[in-house]
Amino acid sequence: MAELTSKPFMADAFPELKKLRRLPETCDKHPTEHLVAMPGQQPFCQLCAIEAKQAADLDFQRQFFERKKHRLTYEVLDRDSIFDDDDDRQRDFTNYEAKDGSEAAKNKQLARHIAGKYLHADYKANTILTGNAGTGKTHLAVSMLRAVNDHINPSVSCLFVSVTSMMELIKDVFGYRAGDYKYTAEYFTRLLGDANLLVIDDLGSESTYRAAAAEATDFVQKTLFGILNRRHGRTIITTNLTMSEMKRIYNTKILSRMLRGVRAEGNVIKFTDATEDKRGDLF
Repeated sequence: MAELTSKPFMADAFPELKKLRRLPETCDKHPTEHLVAMPGQQPFCQLCAIEAKQAADLDFQRQFFERKKHRLTYEVLDRDSIFDDDDDRQRDFTNYEAKDGSEAAKNKQLARHIAGKYLHADYKANTILTGNAGTGKTHLAVSMLRAVNDHINPSVSCLFVSVTSMMELIKDVFGYRAGDYKYTAEYFTRLLGDANLLVIDDLGSESTYRAAAAEATDFVQKTLFGILNRRHGRTIITTNLTMSEMKRIYNTKILSRMLRGVRAEGNVIKFTDATEDKRGDLF
């Protein structure tokens, strides 16, 4: 059995190579390549070993990028969303209860239909869910978002943000030094602006800030405009406001971005007094 020749510097750097022996047998896959062996170990083909290492490296890289993409898409909904009520995280179409033939049942069916449109990543229209508090608008919006997040292929980033909670977090920045606080207006502008499919929940609730000062009015309007201007549709909005109230509260630039494609696509889910408050009576 002949000793495998190697360059002196390789032998010096890796002393174990001196024990490697070349065998007369050749590799079935690489007929010109002699098998080699270390004392007490199975013979192997060096080219096969190199190819196996390269394949393992490629598989590791593939898994790394798949995990990274998963974090940047599918995991965004549960990791970065901001809910007023943690119970809303568990909402989906399966636990949205509605009596057959009721307005709620018809709206559930419409929400399913519109969610199906959003499974096409190039579908740009927005959707408005409007009506009284407690009718199930948030539940349907989360259901739409969850359905898209679970079924769109390839995965995209889906995000739910309560306007009230967002504005509360932004307001808290004034108690911190610059650079020490995460939830700035700029942070939310990027986060919400870059999401592929976004739910803005309870639009209009932030109007309570307008009573404080004129600056608050400007700040809220600028924040919402910055978010919506960064987006190109694919925004689902829930609100208790009527259209006339929205026109009175928001400037035309913001409103035009909210209503992008809504009328043309028929993407309005409206709850009237025909739908009872799902929260039920307290007494």
